[in-house]
Amino acid sequence: MDTWRQVAEFVTSVKFDKLPAEVISHAKWVFLDTLGAILAGNMVNPLPELAQWRPSRSGNATVLGHPGLYDVYQAALINGTAAVALELDEGHQRAKGHPASHLIPAALAWAEQAGASGIQLLESIVAGYEVAARLGAAANLSPSVHPHGTWGTVGAGIAVAKQRDFSIKGVEETIRVAASLALAASWEAATEGATVRNLYTGLSNHLGILATDVVRAGFQGPVGAPVTVFGKILSSGFNSQVVTNGLGFDYWISQNYFKMYSCCRYNHAPLDAIAFLKERTKFTSQQVESIVVDTYSLAAKLANQEPLNTLAARFSIPFAVATYIVTGGAGMDVFTQETLEREDIRNLARRVFVQEDPKLSAMLPQKRPARVTVTFFSGDTFSYQVDSAAGGFDNPYPQTVLQNKFISLAQSVVGPGKAGDIVTISLHLEQLDDVRQLTEHLKPQWESHESFDQL
Repeated sequence: MDTWRQVAEFVTSVKFDKLPAEVISHAKWVFLDTLGAILAGNMVNPLPELAQWRPSRSGNATVLGHPGLYDVYQAALINGTAAVALELDEGHQRAKGHPASHLIPAALAWAEQAGASGIQLLESIVAGYEVAARLGAAANLSPSVHPHGTWGTVGAGIAVAKQRDFSIKGVEETIRVAASLALAASWEAATEGATVRNLYTGLSNHLGILATDVVRAGFQGPVGAPVTVFGKILSSGFNSQVVTNGLGFDYWISQNYFKMYSCCRYNHAPLDAIAFLKERTKFTSQQVESIVVDTYSLAAKLANQEPLNTLAARFSIPFAVATYIVTGGAGMDVFTQETLEREDIRNLARRVFVQEDPKLSAMLPQKRPARVTVTFFSGDTFSYQVDSAAGGFDNPYPQTVLQNKFISLAQSVVGPGKAGDIVTISLHLEQLDDVRQLTEHLKPQWESHESFDQL
């Protein structure tokens, strides 16, 4: 059977009452975690300014943390951009990217304006996530291509097509059109700290909705668009079997990772290793002569010792490691302009060196390892290797940690009471007759609030 026909049949067959209970439960946590990232991300400059686009009367979707209603396209764009602004959104190891931030904003915006049920929203998230993650794994993206804004566009299109009850043929066409709208996203934007990088996920959500609208209008995409775009234009190869293997049985949404560090996932294994060594030896930054981080090929590019802004800092292993050693953390509260300007942190970052170890690269994609070696001025050397950072499906956080993370991100925006309500509603999403019973809680605590000066 044709790959995309098989995918379309899967999408149309996804039904809440046929999904495994553990998949439904995990999908709710993915959803809640993404809401937290969006709520906090929408306070990050320049997102508040972007939210000033609100139309006067025609809006019917919520931009999380902001008053009023927005056009569904604008809500998907802004929320999708906010989802990655603090680098706290979930991701998928095999996909080499972040499926949820590419499709949940579109799915939620469409569900709200359509008055969809919680079950319909959950089905669309699972369907979109399964296909998006597999596309990411199937595509061997070129090293210079950032995964944001590429295969995630298809995930958003599928999630919305599912809610719109597209036929098998309609879903197939949505895949082709959405693939044709993928961005030529650049890794340089992330490592240099160019904030257009955050728009990549916002545009994926926006374009996913657009794909369903133009398919409904009669537009068509090239028959081979997914393989051409993700196998020839943006990458050096595409394995279609990865897309269909286990589809409908082996649910990848349950094999994701969650993040507590407010930075690129490639930083997390080095940070876990530093945390272990710091706890074991109780060293201070003044004792450190040098630090060498051996890691896999993808992470080795995050070697910039002199990031120019907080986004670039989130994509710098030297800065993240130095920040953790000096401050004891790597949350959103330490990736600030003030921290970036601290000379003690910058001096230490200059003594952190990142390099690829081919043996560690060979452990991909099952593992994302890092080995950290700290050399003190005394001559003592300590080394520790982490094969899998905390938060992955093979090393998961307790649900209480995920709940506390959401509360900490949301309460300053919507207030503690609403934050608790959102947790309860999200974890019982199937009980909602109308998703607007949830989105009414996603408004700000006050009419206006100060933004976080993060970018």
